[in-house]
Parts: sequence; structure tokens; C-alpha cells
Amino acid sequence: MTRRALALACLLLSSFVLADEDPAANAGGRLAWVSGGELDLVGDLWVHAPFRVSPRESLHVDAGARTAVLRADSGLTFRLRDVDYVLDLGLVTRRGPFARLPLRVFAGQQGKVGVDAEGNAWLRYAGLGIESSGYRRTADPGRRFEWMLAAAPIVDERDVDGDFVLRGDGRLRLGPGSGHRGARFEVELHVDGIARSGGFDADVRAGPSWVAPVGGGKAARFFLHYQHGDHPLGLGVDALLAGFEYAGETGGSIEAPRIDAAVAAGAGAEDRHLARLRFRYASPPLLREHRLAMVLEANALEGRETNELYYRYHVGVERPLGESRAGVYFYHRSNHLWNGANDEITSLNVIEYALASGGWGRPGRPSSGLLRGAWGALDARAAVGVLLSSSFGEDRRWHVRAGARWTAPRPASGPRPWLMAEAEGGDVKRRVYSGGLSFTGRLDFAVEYHDDPQFFGPDSTALLLVARYGLGS
Repeated sequence: MTRRALALACLLLSSFVLADEDPAANAGGRLAWVSGGELDLVGDLWVHAPFRVSPRESLHVDAGARTAVLRADSGLTFRLRDVDYVLDLGLVTRRGPFARLPLRVFAGQQGKVGVDAEGNAWLRYAGLGIESSGYRRTADPGRRFEWMLAAAPIVDERDVDGDFVLRGDGRLRLGPGSGHRGARFEVELHVDGIARSGGFDADVRAGPSWVAPVGGGKAARFFLHYQHGDHPLGLGVDALLAGFEYAGETGGSIEAPRIDAAVAAGAGAEDRHLARLRFRYASPPLLREHRLAMVLEANALEGRETNELYYRYHVGVERPLGESRAGVYFYHRSNHLWNGANDEITSLNVIEYALASGGWGRPGRPSSGLLRGAWGALDARAAVGVLLSSSFGEDRRWHVRAGARWTAPRPASGPRPWLMAEAEGGDVKRRVYSGGLSFTGRLDFAVEYHDDPQFFGPDSTALLLVARYGLGS
């Protein structure tokens, strides 16, 4: 089974248990500065989606990606070395002797792909894991010591030599005992390794961190860790990592910190396959109802003629206007090649002012919308900006982005149809048209058509069938 098929299987399996979703879904992001060597930064994104299938069993889908950044170029563009990823599907039971120490049966794939360079190594495995009951809780300290252990025989591999995957995590809370919910110090240990005949190769990361719960089941973490890199699919460096992490339960009211995440996988014409990971953060209200907002989206689009890896994010300050929101943002997009030599990175950097309705960015979700009636609801977003830098000649200093989505009225039962169109104009143009069905507002099946000149391949279009699942969105 390829990683694309595994991703689709995770999403499809989740659709059978959506009605009984476990409330402990969480997501997070981490940024670390690397003390020495060729790397400057390391960025992590991950999502953990549990679904209750019985009072004592749940299905878990875990997806994570780590980007190794070599350096920042002019024009606010980063040179990347590679992307590491993990995708696991597991069944967790809390029966009998595992009532307090949940047992996880899982299968997955771990890999490392070169960015703007050749390289694509991976391994597939199936095994068992056990963890303390509070290991998945980010903000609630639970017991003084939380931990996880997992072992899995390797069943297939590419350019990796190993027999077993061995993983372990531990967090020791210092200071006040159980029940303390304020800021705290912790000591962490993370081990990710491959055992083989005559050796054990592992990434080991350990050190102190300061954790501050911020409400809504979320926490901010500042850490200083030493990283020993010996895993063939890991960072491959020995260095100090100093950084910041924000993670916790997805969703939450607008008055509390909010994390939303989404994972998507798709396939289409010209043997193209899509994987997408999206992370959205909104702070609690600050001065006069303003709040910090961030959206980060990573996309991998593989095909016969090209393998695209592109990032899109905007970071800014916004405030509510009735049931809509307006703000000023920094918008960035950069395109790289996935597992292919490439000397040119295309990028775009814009400062923009944007206005969006409350339901924008959440396909199929119930929303008051800009307009609402018996015919359904209309949501939209419009942004006008000034170009800071571009890889496309900088012939136009203005930049605009706009989109609209129609969502059908909620049926008595069954999915909700929706249609969406997005456009981008200025120094570069882009069009995206999509439509599909939404189940419970979290799971969407859609057809997407992309007309995107930032793609490196000879064909700037892509037609895809995509499955998407949102956490907290």
C-alpha cells in the first residue's frame, strides 16, 4: 500500500465513526532554531484524530510533517533540505488490564523526501504501543510522569535498512504535584529509532521546557533540547534546539485560543496524487477585540511529469465585524520540487487587507454567511494587497485574492452539497474551482480543479478527487 492509499484509507475509515467522535482530538505546531551545522530552522506540524467506535475502543489517525530549513534567501524565501513525515492508523483499547494504560495496535509509514533535491526513502510497519492515560493531554498535566512506548516490525522499506521501529516519549513534571494547572517546568525525552541486526539508529531529543496552559485545553511550550540525530529518516544532526510549541485540543470558542486543523488526500488525472495538511490558529481577544490569526497550509502534489511541494500561509491581526472578520495579514507562498533537483524556488510575498465571512475556510459548515435563505448560505473572502516581492518579474505591485462558497440548506439527513470558486490576481494568477458533499461539516468529498502557473510542470492545471477531514474547523 502506498502512502497515498494509506492516507485515503485513514480518511475513509474515519467516515464510518464520525457520529461518535472522541473529544480529545488535538493538533500542534513547533518551530525550533538549530544551534549549528547546515540547518537553521526546523518546523513541525501534526494532527491527532481519535474516533470512538465503542465505549472502550477508538480509532486513531495521526499525521505529522517536519520541514528542515537550510537558510533564508532574499525575498523572504526559505531554502529547504527535506521533509520528514509520519502517517499512522491505530485502534486503541481500554479493556481489562489496559483500562489505565491504553493499548494501541497500529500500522503506518514513515519517510523522508528531498526538497529541490533527489531522495525518497521510507519504511512501513505494523505493531503495538502502550501509553499512560494522560499522555495525549497537552494542557492538563495529569500525572507527574506521562509516557509512551511503541514497537513495530518493519514490513516493507525503500533505501532504509531495519527490522523494527522503536519509539518512546516521556515527560516529567517538576514542581507542584497532581492537580496543579498553572505554568510548570518539565523535562522531556523523545526517542525515534530503527533496530536492525547489529545496531540501533535513533534520533534522541532531551531537555527542559516551560509550559504555560492558555485555556481551552491548549498550552504554549518553550523548550531547549539537545538533539542527537542518527535516524536515517530524521534530522541527521547533533545540535541544540531552542524553540516554541503551541498545541492542544482543536476547536474552542472565539473567546478562547483556537486551533483548527485539516488533513486531505486526493488523486486525479495524469496520475496526480495530493496530500494536504492545514493548521489554523486564533488567539483570544486582545486590545479592543483584536486577535492574532495564522493559517499554514502544506501541499504535496505528485504526478508523472512533476512533483510539487508548496506552502501557503498568512499571519496577521484581525477583529470581528458582526459575524464576519477583517484584518491585515502577511501572505506568503513558495513552491518547491518534491524529490527532484531544482535550482529555482518560486515565491510570492504580500501585505494584504482582507474581509471574510464567519464560515469562510470551513467547507460545508453551517454558517450565517454573508447571505442566507431557503436556497442555502453564501460565504466569501476578499483581500487587496501590496506586493513585497515575487519570482515572477514584479510587473504589478497590486495583488488581490477573492473567493465565494455556496452551501446548500441542511437536509433532514445525508450530506450537504457545496460549490466554491477562488481566484488570485496580480503578478501571478491562480484559479481554483471545487464542489462536493459535506458530512457533519467535518468530512468533505470534493472535486477540485486547479489552474496554477506556479506549478513547475509543463501542465499548470490539475483535476483531483479529494477527501478532507477537519479537526475543530
